Amino acid sequence: MPAALAVGSATLFAWGCGPGNFANTNDRLRRENLELQQSVDELSRRLEREVQAQEVLLARASGAAGSLPEGARPPVLVGVTMDRYGAAVDENGDGLDDLVRLYVYPRDQQDRMLPSAGTLTARVLDLSTPEPTVLGRTELDPAAFDAAYRDGFTGPYYRVEVPLTALAGRPAGQRPREVTAIVSLAPAVGGPALTAQRVFELDRE
Repeated sequence: MPAALAVGSATLFAWGCGPGNFANTNDRLRRENLELQQSVDELSRRLEREVQAQEVLLARASGAAGSLPEGARPPVLVGVTMDRYGAAVDENGDGLDDLVRLYVYPRDQQDRMLPSAGTLTARVLDLSTPEPTVLGRTELDPAAFDAAYRDGFTGPYYRVEVPLTALAGRPAGQRPREVTAIVSLAPAVGGPALTAQRVFELDRE
């Protein structure tokens, strides 16, 4: 009986800790760690922007007393987000996604969408590898970023597309199940870059 229990325990341990489970756990932990770091960075930038917004108000008030109504809060860029309408897209109809379409929203201190000017960098990463692998990258200068502005039934947004160039020609079985998109907006007026990230599933059928 003890021998049978020992064999059963060993079998259960092996089944629960196989290579696939380790790989899935490592992918999840790597993604969660990146998401946590991004959240901390974003919070720091939001706080810094809030301070800058208050400094702008104080400077305006001291330089032109009475020019701003009491309680006025001019919008100030403090963050950037991506929403659920973004997706991986199969443009050539071969059954494999070949780009990620992002809907980007600069935000003011009241979390409203704020049309902005700046330079935007968007990357799509595979975090299932030992080291994050860049699958695609798009950089928009201020003119290109301004041209990416759209206004649809969901409201205004910036549409950014990132071709998955590193996956070109790679068969379905060699593609990741999901990818992580990261955008970084450097405001034209200066200050730290604002970042956001989102995970997308890839169609590998």
